[in-house]
Amino acid sequence: MLGKKSERNDGPSAETRTESSRQVGGRRPVATARGGISLGGILTGVVVTFGALLLLTALVGGIFTTSDFNPTELGSTQEVGVGIGVGLVAAWFLSSMWGGYTAGRMGRGAGIVNGILVPLVVLIIGAIVAAIVGALGSSANLNLPFTPAQLPTQDSALYDLSAGFGIAILAAMAVGGAVGGGLGSRWHTKLERRVIAEEEGRIAETSAGGDGRNETLEMRGREDTPRPA
Repeated sequence: MLGKKSERNDGPSAETRTESSRQVGGRRPVATARGGISLGGILTGVVVTFGALLLLTALVGGIFTTSDFNPTELGSTQEVGVGIGVGLVAAWFLSSMWGGYTAGRMGRGAGIVNGILVPLVVLIIGAIVAAIVGALGSSANLNLPFTPAQLPTQDSALYDLSAGFGIAILAAMAVGGAVGGGLGSRWHTKLERRVIAEEEGRIAETSAGGDGRNETLEMRGREDTPRPA
């Protein structure tokens, strides 16, 4: 009937849609799905951070033990030197960046947020694990900020980190996690841009070939058309 307007909306609303696609020249769409905070990605990033920290602190300890300074001769708890402090700050930065990259890439979006949450969860899980181990009558040293540090080398002593190094480690963890998360999320956008560029190139080649064929057919049609006597 005239004057009657019918509206129908079967698709998801803009607020609830979490996946979109970019149509390239009317051809195959390129997926551009974006996620938010990824709990699985953050937890995986935490595991990666602890694993990377173990490897890097072992490297720092190996370098340190090759020097003339022997920490075992100075007691079980000593003031850490500048070299050890800088090494631990660098180890935490690289470990957090590695874990943040994992979270950002797995989350496929909100990379910086996921990356920053990795060191935060590292601190929480580290404190919980230390409390559980302490309740069982033992001790665990995870090289967390503002706690005595211990390098994973033979006969390694405990080192009292100053408050300045504790703050520096916290800052290194936050910055490293944010940088890694951003890099991990950027991997998806780089891949999408490459796929879109390749698809547009194929479309351009196809269009150019199609135009050439159309012109050839048109010329043949003109030649085949009988001329009036």
